[in-house]
Amino acid sequence: ALIEAHDSLHEPTAMYLPRKARRHPLNTILYGPPGTGKTFTAVSFALSVIENRSLEELALEERAALRQRFNDYLEAGQIGFVTFHQAFAYEDFVEGIKPRTLNEQVVYEIEDGIFKQLNRRAIDDPNQAYILVIDEINRGNIAAIFGELITLLEPDKRIGAAEALQLRLPYSKTEFSVPTNLYLVATMNTADRSVESLDLALRRRFHFVEMLPDPAVIEQLAERPFAAGIDLAQLLRTINQRIELLLSRDYCIGHTYFLEVETLADLKTIFASRIIPLLQEYFMGDYSKIGLVLGKSFVQPVPPADAATFADFSHDYAGELADRPLYELRPVEALTEKDFIKIYNSKFN
Repeated sequence: ALIEAHDSLHEPTAMYLPRKARRHPLNTILYGPPGTGKTFTAVSFALSVIENRSLEELALEERAALRQRFNDYLEAGQIGFVTFHQAFAYEDFVEGIKPRTLNEQVVYEIEDGIFKQLNRRAIDDPNQAYILVIDEINRGNIAAIFGELITLLEPDKRIGAAEALQLRLPYSKTEFSVPTNLYLVATMNTADRSVESLDLALRRRFHFVEMLPDPAVIEQLAERPFAAGIDLAQLLRTINQRIELLLSRDYCIGHTYFLEVETLADLKTIFASRIIPLLQEYFMGDYSKIGLVLGKSFVQPVPPADAATFADFSHDYAGELADRPLYELRPVEALTEKDFIKIYNSKFN
């Protein structure tokens, strides 16, 4: 879908390009559940913009070669990479007053943030595309981080466009505008609860590309020795169908968790360290719902206690609460190949 959405021509040698002349939108957010390859795709997306090549063409290359070129562009300053978090601020992104020591004295100077630095390079080198990759964009305070950039990022507000704008920055008091050869690509994890607070102004200015779990990507693993009896693709499909019924597809499990699975021990490790912790977070420790997803091979009832459950206190529903069944996870290391097959085939014996 990402490739099909951007199949128009792109000429990186022209600084002010009409919208129809671009292969990629200027501002893009790759969004989806965890493990769907958003950051992975952002690397290819950046290379596609800079090298004026399609994502299909890049997909034919070895991943190590793509990553090396991405790192080369990163080191050369043509690509910028930043991860948003709750403490990340406008002063880190655009500009701010920062302290430093000079002759044993603390002085305060205006320091450019990563976006302003990359923006300057793009203006100075108009015949080349520049790109800023923002990982976990929804984890930051969008309105506070972007400030006036929310307006300047719009394609028709950039340098050379019909409605081009420039604004005065609050610290340096200099005029600031954004060129059309500077691209932004961001990733957003839809299972993160901070998605709900995503700024509506940002939603209007970014092109959103949904990335969903793709079990077909792992179907080739079915030929590996351990997986002769386990259909990993069907395993993932079944888990995600149940998660979608209980929550929504925003909380599905991504296919990338299974890409490095080669043995049954690998599969147990992935479940113990990645899949089950995700489900625990999704269902807030309600093991009965985890049981609805994985089955009784993974979740078992806790034996009833002999002693009284509650203290001596009057409560209208004390009896019902005392009789409520409790569940616990079975040790993953004790699971067998059959237990994993039963997730998607309950009739398997």
